[in-house]
Amino acid sequence: TQINNYSFSEINTTGDKRINYKIKNMLLFNSSKNSINSFSLNIDTKKIKSIKNKNIKNEILSYNIQIVTEINFKLSGNTMNKRYKVTEAGSYKASTHSLTTLNNEKQLVNQLTDRIINKIKNNLSSMVNDN
Repeated sequence: TQINNYSFSEINTTGDKRINYKIKNMLLFNSSKNSINSFSLNIDTKKIKSIKNKNIKNEILSYNIQIVTEINFKLSGNTMNKRYKVTEAGSYKASTHSLTTLNNEKQLVNQLTDRIINKIKNNLSSMVNDN
C-alpha cells in the first residue's frame, strides 16, 4: 500500500479558523501532487470549551476541550459522498496567570489537532487503497 497517494481538488472549511488552517495545511503538505486519486473535502470544525473543576472559592482549576471535526469527502470519478466525524478531547489546568492558561490551552488544541490530522490521513489512505 502507498501512504499519502492522494491529492485534493478543493478543500472547503467552516468553523474554527485556527484549527481548520492547520488541518488544511498539513493535509496539503502530506498530499502527492501527481496522484490520480483526487479528493474534494469539506471540513467543519467545532471547539467546545467547558469548565472541568472548580474549588470551594468558585475559582476554575481546569478546563475541558473537545474538538469535533466533520469531514465530507468525495473521490473524483466517484459519485458517492462519504461523511464521518472525528472527535478528540482533553483537559488542561488553569493557572493564576492568564497567559499561562492560554498557553496551556494552545498546547492542548495543537495536540488534539495533530491527532485529528492523523485520523483523517489514515482514513483517506484507506479509502485510496480500498479503490
